[in-house]
Amino acid sequence: MYGRHLEEDDILYSAISRKSIDTLKEFFRSDVSQDEWKLIMQLKGLLDIV
Repeated sequence: MYGRHLEEDDILYSAISRKSIDTLKEFFRSDVSQDEWKLIMQLKGLLDIV
């Protein structure tokens, strides 16, 4: 709920896993832009995904 649990300046992260990244690579590689792959790489580092 906005104002109770979340504020405008809070940072939200998507829940991703090694399996979801592998699925993107296998089935949706051509649908994911270079900028989106860069974001996924950043999230991997933040979330300690190997």
